[in-house]
This record gives sequence, C-alpha cells and structure tokens, in this order.
Amino acid sequence: MKKQHGVALVVVLWVIVLLSVIASVFAKTTRTEAALARNQLEMAQVRALSEAGIERAVYELLQPNNNPFRWRSNGAPLSWEIEGASISIKAVDETARIDINRANPALFVGLLKTQLGLDDLEAQSLMETIQDWRDADDLKRPNGAEKEEYAAAGLKHVPGNRDFMAVTELSSVLGITEAYYQKLAPHLTVYSRQGGINPATASQAVLSSIPGILPEEVSMFVEMRRLALQAGQQVPALPKSAGMFANAGNVIRIQALVKLANGLSHGREAVVRITPGDPKRLHSVLTWRDALEPLESPFENPAETPSLPH
Repeated sequence: MKKQHGVALVVVLWVIVLLSVIASVFAKTTRTEAALARNQLEMAQVRALSEAGIERAVYELLQPNNNPFRWRSNGAPLSWEIEGASISIKAVDETARIDINRANPALFVGLLKTQLGLDDLEAQSLMETIQDWRDADDLKRPNGAEKEEYAAAGLKHVPGNRDFMAVTELSSVLGITEAYYQKLAPHLTVYSRQGGINPATASQAVLSSIPGILPEEVSMFVEMRRLALQAGQQVPALPKSAGMFANAGNVIRIQALVKLANGLSHGREAVVRITPGDPKRLHSVLTWRDALEPLESPFENPAETPSLPH
C-alpha cells in the first residue's frame, strides 16, 4: 500500500510539473501574440496616419491660389501632432525631376554623366539605348539597341517600343545595371510630361545635369534659393538654364512621415495630379508607395537631409 501511495505521489508531482510547463508555454504564447497584435495595430496606425497626411496635403493644395494660407508645392516642410503622433509632410511639384519620356536629351545625358560618372561617348550611347526602348520602331540608333542586341546579351525581353509607364521600367533597358538604376531613379519621373525642369524645386543632382553648368554654380544657386525661400523672397534666376526650364505643373509628389511616441515610424509617398477646374475629379492619385528615400526640399541643406525610418 505504501508503495502504491509513493507511485501515486510521483505521478501527481509529474502532472503538476507538466501542467506548470503547459501554463508557462501558454502564458509566453499569449504574451507573444499580444505583442504581435500590438505591433500590427501600431503599424496600421502609422500607415493610416501617413496616408491621412497625404490626403490632408491634397485638400490644402486644392485651396484657391489667392488663399494666403494655401499650402505650396515648393517643398516647405509642414508638421503637426495628433494623439501623440508627429506627422511631417513635404509636397514638391514633379517638374523637380527629369521626365524619362519627355526630357531634353542633353539634360538626360547630363544626368547620366554626373550620376554615373560616364564620359560623353558612354552617356550618349546609353541615351540612345534608352531612346530605342521607347520609340515605336525597331530601327537601331548608331549606339543604341533593339531586339537583336537584347537577344545577343541573353535577355528574354525586348524594348517596349512605347513610352516608359513607370521609372522602374528603366531597369529593363540594356546597359542599365541595378547600381545604375539606384543612382538614377530618385531623379526621374514619368509624370511631369515636361522637357525641362523647375529650378525652384529641382534637387542639386538634377540641377547639376544642366549642360555647361559648373558644380560651384549649382551649389551657390541652391544656397541662395534656400535663403530666399526661408525669407519668403522670390527664388533667384539660374544661369545657363535656357531650354532646360519648366514651370511648376499640376502634378505633385507628396511625402508624409509619421512617428509615434514609442519611436515607431513609417512613411508613405504619392504622386497626385491636381485638377481644381474639374468639378467631377478634383484630383487623381497616379501612384502610391512606401517612402523609399527622403524627398529633398529646397528649404533644406541637401547635406543635412535625414534618412528615412526603416
């Protein structure tokens, strides 16, 4: 009988240990699931706030031009706080970038030279390859590439023979490596439909693409522009921009960055066409994406532009 009591006691102890382990695992799982749920909730919150920030910017940009409080698409950073979250917004007209479909070829060649370090012949050759991708025929330019060249390079795709539908499509062009694409993409667009750029909002890299302009001239202009904008004055004229100039259009790139009190942050970016004269559609969103790189503002020193949260 004593032996049976001893066995029963051991069984009871093992059952207690087993139940304790199960309870511990269950508690840990519950805490993990609660943490995951909390993280998902916070991510949904920052994403919703960033998209709401973009919608707020669109609303403000649709206000009449004579409204002194109307937001401007000149890169002026705007920020406010809501329920413990800080929201920062920038809006820059899309003519700050080089349109891959409409740009003056000399401006595009300048970008290839300054951003990729190519010489004149290399930049011109790559430019012709890009032009062969988007033209409607299969006639190869002297230094370009058509179907035969893509096949010879072992590529399964061929030139689109149409305008680029997105900047990402540039990575399919023969000769555009991933490294090249990453250097070019932040300065390009398919939405401005302009042959030139807007010096009042263009980045230092884009301004440096203007043929014949010197780096020191660009640096001086960028600093003078920043000081003028901060003082509420007119942006000075940029020398050597003849034939490369475009006025601000109605296509705006808006970036909204949100940071919660606990440090969690997220950014969203949209390109929006503003059409206040159309009562049926005041605006249309051309593209949405997570913010991949900071939107450079002419109000800021490019060297001090912070990195985006990851």
